[in-house]
Amino acid sequence: MLSFYYDPEQKNITIDCDNTGLNLLICKLEELKNQQGHIHLKGPSAGGNMLSETTPWGKRGIGEVILSTGGD
Repeated sequence: MLSFYYDPEQKNITIDCDNTGLNLLICKLEELKNQQGHIHLKGPSAGGNMLSETTPWGKRGIGEVILSTGGD
């Protein structure tokens, strides 16, 4: 489980994950570290299966997260 949630009132982003989600995030960050560009993490509503649609507390998660490096 890996989910990103934006709280507009607190103006922060929360990342929730279990060990599988943490390993996925670490793997994707390592991939990005070794290349210039960007990587998309998507949930089912965005055509992917990497992100959970909801947080562990039932809040709607962000459907797509783009990780970028190298000014891309």
